[in-house]
Amino acid sequence: MDNNINTNYERDILQHSYIPLLFILQDMSRTSLRGLLLSTLLAATILGGAAISVVGIPVVQAQNQTAGTEGQQPAAEQEQQAQEFSANLTGDSEVPPVTTNATGSAEFELNDDGDEMSYDLEVEDIEGVLFAHIHQGSDSENGPIVVTLFNATDGPTDEIDGTLESGTFTSEDFEGPLQGQNMTDLVDAIEGGQAYVNVHTEANPPGEVRGTIESAPAPASDDAGGDDNDDGGDDSDSEDDDDNNN
Repeated sequence: MDNNINTNYERDILQHSYIPLLFILQDMSRTSLRGLLLSTLLAATILGGAAISVVGIPVVQAQNQTAGTEGQQPAAEQEQQAQEFSANLTGDSEVPPVTTNATGSAEFELNDDGDEMSYDLEVEDIEGVLFAHIHQGSDSENGPIVVTLFNATDGPTDEIDGTLESGTFTSEDFEGPLQGQNMTDLVDAIEGGQAYVNVHTEANPPGEVRGTIESAPAPASDDAGGDDNDDGGDDSDSEDDDDNNN
């Protein structure tokens, strides 16, 4: 009987010892599971942030490139704006110089597309005009014809004080060394000082008045005019003050 009592006692001890151990193991399991979940969540957060950062780099680069392109846009548009050129025609500019009272001027404007040039050719105190051309060459030489601006098909003109001719031309009208070339080639010649207008007359077939074509000066801005008006207003106020003082 004592043996049975001892056996039961030992069984109770084991059972009571096992129960706390079971709770400890269960708690450790929950703790481990909670730690595993937290670790997984933390790893996912880190990886997600890295992915967003990596994806964001091309977006930022694209935005910077777009901003740079927008900043360059006005310059590109400025290159497509119309260009203006002019020439003052005198006998002294002929090679060799010609003694004459005749004078003239030529105004040119290249359209926005850069493929058509409009012009207005004015002359004063000249008669017997036969032709007017654009020649290729410097101001110290006589060069070949590249564009015909005026052709007196009905014979030499009477005395003219005003418009000799106005119109337009394209690269299809080019002659001589520019035949088959583009409008940009004529513009390059003009900007390089290698193009001039020459008016040929019956009295001076090689040319009576001529002038090198140059880029026309830019017109004054409206802001400058506004400042002048403001200054003028200030002057008026000053004059009023002086009158009151007198």
